[in-house]
Amino acid sequence: HSFPTRRSSDLSALAYSAPDAATLKTIWKVEAGRGSPAPLMPLLKSEDPQTQARATLALARLRDPANLPKLEKLISSPNPGTAEAAAFGFALTPGGASFARSALKQDHPEAVRARLVQALGMQPEQANIKLLITALDEAAPIAQAAAVALGQHGMAEIKGSASPAVMEALAKPLRGRFLEPDVREAAAFAIARIAPKNLSAELTQEWTERADHDRSPTVRAFLVRGLAPSLNEAALGALLEAGASDPDRGVRISTARALGKYGSVLDEQALAKLVGDAAWDVQISAIEASGAVEGIDHKAMLTPFLEEGVPVDTQAAAIRALGKAGVNGPLRPFLAKDKPLALRVAVVSTLEDQKQLLRLLEKASEAPMRSAIAGRLAELEPGPDVARILIKNEDPALQAVGISILGESEDAALIGEVLDAMDSNDLDVLREGLKALDNLLALLPARTPAPAAAATVIEKALQHPSVSVRLAAQGPAARVGVSAAAPKAKVPDPADLEGIVGARIVTDAGTLIVEFETELAPMTVMNFVTLAEADAFDDKNFHRVVADFVIQDGCPRGDGWGGPGYSIVDELSWLPYDEGTLGMALSGPDTGGSQWFITLAPQPHLNAGYTVFGQLVAGPSHAVHQGTIIRDVVIERI
Repeated sequence: HSFPTRRSSDLSALAYSAPDAATLKTIWKVEAGRGSPAPLMPLLKSEDPQTQARATLALARLRDPANLPKLEKLISSPNPGTAEAAAFGFALTPGGASFARSALKQDHPEAVRARLVQALGMQPEQANIKLLITALDEAAPIAQAAAVALGQHGMAEIKGSASPAVMEALAKPLRGRFLEPDVREAAAFAIARIAPKNLSAELTQEWTERADHDRSPTVRAFLVRGLAPSLNEAALGALLEAGASDPDRGVRISTARALGKYGSVLDEQALAKLVGDAAWDVQISAIEASGAVEGIDHKAMLTPFLEEGVPVDTQAAAIRALGKAGVNGPLRPFLAKDKPLALRVAVVSTLEDQKQLLRLLEKASEAPMRSAIAGRLAELEPGPDVARILIKNEDPALQAVGISILGESEDAALIGEVLDAMDSNDLDVLREGLKALDNLLALLPARTPAPAAAATVIEKALQHPSVSVRLAAQGPAARVGVSAAAPKAKVPDPADLEGIVGARIVTDAGTLIVEFETELAPMTVMNFVTLAEADAFDDKNFHRVVADFVIQDGCPRGDGWGGPGYSIVDELSWLPYDEGTLGMALSGPDTGGSQWFITLAPQPHLNAGYTVFGQLVAGPSHAVHQGTIIRDVVIERI
């Protein structure tokens, strides 16, 4: 694989020049603190176009509806970077869709219109659909944004998103032989995410042929997913058979997933071909999908993958698939302590007996095993008694799960228990506790005061250095009528970022080379650099690998439930999640820490939802397995 290197010309004016250091620190402090925009006001009037544009982006990143009128004025700025950043603000800010619809009726530059259309996708509403159909006929960047936005409307199941008018509008880009490939792939993405169930015979035939023969494997992969729910058994079988033989591994992975969701025993031949695929990620995808296919002999198909010598991640996939199919007999031996941790965790995901899970929890010494058990218990909808057991565990990740269970119990009498459980410095415990308080305080009868301790805990949370904790405190704070000033934000010195260009991530699968997006995500880059140079990533495993989606690392626990003990704010931008994009993993707004991911294929639905802070420019990302170890991360400086 070869990956594009991002160039400054790909971005707006704000990305290839920077304000002076003092101005940058002012801007970063506003972003990091998520507080008053007052320090930005003079900068929004600056005669320097880069300063004005960067301050506008900071205003957008505050995501405060009170700033929408100011953004509306800035969208008419003659400075292209300012106007584009203001339009992007409508995408990030609740209530921004109505402002974007109004602005689209006016004459704005192409880049600004593309950001306005993106805003409609970020805030799906039925009122957006006609505008998005019209935008598909505009210039390529606008049409691409419109297609992705229609896909987001399909994901949100907005009424009218699967209408014949939308389907015909999405068909047009796919018919253009020389149209921009990004637009064609975005249209196919939309079809995959909408997944129409009542497609016309003409479009069914047209897209089936294109799923088999289109020159773009990305288009073929998306169309397999989009067509599957609308086909009869014979047509689906033909689609899956063709997809299982496609020369592109990404298409075969999409075929496996479509088969798992929509296929049947009639498609067993295609499934067998995929399960026997020479590409390991295709094989694992097919094994996992097979568990949902009814009528096949799962034991005969999958138990050979449990034998010694089979790679551990393949064995784990077979265990999960057998559990999904209800074939649990062969799985019990894999709970033995001498079995690899990944296999024991896989078995836990198949268990249905809460008492058995609690017995396993008593003996669990590894963090990934404990979190797997807690996660499975939460899926089984346990009551307060199980929650109390989790809260008493010394592992804060389990305490957070227990608190979240109490918060969903709809019993206001549990408020005191939640407050007691929040006696912790762990961010997840605090955030889950505040969410639980918000839910439980709403259940108090009218005129019944909240416990006095609640106001104390909430007021302290409002002054927490982590923005994510302060955000979580806002709901319960409004219920008990408390407020507090947020602490001043700490930001890096711009001089510390000078000369930092990227990193070499040395793994057992090869070296991944990334370039950083320092201009648009300086605090995220500095966070990664600081952790890397403290050896925080060394000897850590890629705990999450999803074929043709992402590889993810940076969890100190090794299970995706950990972090560095603090969180950083999001630095969202319009940089797209193409193949090889380096992003910051989140569990909610402004919850970034040490976990990061690299995309294995285009993922438009992630756009503007997670901080983009780099791009893979070389390295075997598709060779990374779950459990692949990072040996060293070397920061590259000029």
